[in-house]
Amino acid sequence: TGASNGVIWQWDGKGGPTVFVNVGNRACAPAVHHAECGRPLGIRVKNGTLLFVDGSHGLINMSLSSKAKTVLVKVGHRVRQHPIQLLNDLVVSANGKDIFVTESSIRWDYHDLLYDILEGQANGRVLRYSVLTQKTEVFAEGLVFPNGVELSMDERSVLVAETSRARIIRISRENSSDRSVFVDNLAGYPDNLRRHPRGGYLVGTSGVRPGGQLNIGDYLSSYPSIRLLLYKFMPKSMMLSLVSAYGLCIHVSESGKVIDSWHDPTGHLSRTSHCEVHGRHLYMGSYNHWGLGRYQLDEDDL
Repeated sequence: TGASNGVIWQWDGKGGPTVFVNVGNRACAPAVHHAECGRPLGIRVKNGTLLFVDGSHGLINMSLSSKAKTVLVKVGHRVRQHPIQLLNDLVVSANGKDIFVTESSIRWDYHDLLYDILEGQANGRVLRYSVLTQKTEVFAEGLVFPNGVELSMDERSVLVAETSRARIIRISRENSSDRSVFVDNLAGYPDNLRRHPRGGYLVGTSGVRPGGQLNIGDYLSSYPSIRLLLYKFMPKSMMLSLVSAYGLCIHVSESGKVIDSWHDPTGHLSRTSHCEVHGRHLYMGSYNHWGLGRYQLDEDDL
């Protein structure tokens, strides 16, 4: 799992976590964001390599054995008319030939991503990196803060979480203009997407939309002038405090139906941006907590 100070941690489920690698040029103190330290975001393991998105540097391929790394797609590299700003998550095709990467914004970088969320504009896109040609192209654009990304079970579609719209869309791999809403009006703002071992997808949420209560995100969506004032005058730390301290993982079926969910209303592990099942446990990561959550699943959940 990646941390905000540029460290990727490893854990065998028995003892405590250990540092696997510092992805940047130096290690930073916990919760410190600095370009030199790097910021590991989406992570995948494929064929003996660790593929991950570094919010400060780009899409990186690292050997699990030697830890030698190669930058496949660099932040600042121009794709079509826009330099890459904010890469977020990735997924690799089963044959290893294509890597799909979300670029949440073409206007703002990782350190200013909250401004893009406040804008609520279609500044995002999905890039496709060809392992064979080592070329990067725009797969889809005009998306509102595309975040988590996953391939459908048959790999004919790419699923993309549009965080600001509280929905997941499905995009055909053969024709990226063929798009449809996979699941809409989620109870939380979707973050990372991962397959569930028994089918369907696990959806991490960067914040929740509590029913019957005032939700600042939904409220501000109807008032662009207020969003503009917040964007100009409110510190980013204060913006983050508006997000409810609540943990939520959602299980969505292959047909886009919500079939299960796990909640932490206490906020002990809130803003659960990543949810993944391994063995008998549900693991939860958060962009707001210096730790990893683990929940033992019931037989019905396995």
